[in-house]
Parts: sequence; structure tokens; C-alpha cells
Amino acid sequence: MNTESEQNIILFMHEQSNACQKLKPFLPKDKKIQIVDISQISNLPPQITSIPALIINNKEILLGKKVFDYFKTDDVDCINFNGKNSFNMALQFSN
Repeated sequence: MNTESEQNIILFMHEQSNACQKLKPFLPKDKKIQIVDISQISNLPPQITSIPALIINNKEILLGKKVFDYFKTDDVDCINFNGKNSFNMALQFSN
């Protein structure tokens, strides 16, 4: 995930879009993100040609899968197995 502080982030989405619904769990809780439901506005910026769409600092525009990639984290998830042969296994999920 990008870690620049105090970025101006605008996310364009639609509540009935499957892709937008799949994105919601990846949105970080610690970042201020302005969410715009495109069904609620009359003038969509011409650069927004698909959703979800992300505008960062009024410069960079990300569309579709690139929005998911922006919010993707490289955190390591740990799974603990307890039993006769107890051990800890760390798994990293990546493409």
C-alpha cells in the first residue's frame, strides 16, 4: 500500500457495482478517502471511464484493477496450528 501521508484521495464508485463492493474491504480505515457515488452526481469527470476509479492528489488517475492494486497490502498473515506437533506457519499471499 502507498504510505504517503496526507494524500488527497477521491474514490469514484457505484453502490450497485460488484467490483466496487469487492473493493470496500480493502479500503484502509486510517486514510481519509473521499468517496463519490457516481449515481449521485450529474457531471462525471471525463477522465473517469470505468469504476472503481481513484484520483490521487488531483494528478494520478487509477482505473479498475489498478485501484485494487493501490490498496493491496503486503502484510503477512499468520496461521497457528495447535496440536500434538504445534508449530506456527506464516503465509504471504501475493500475485
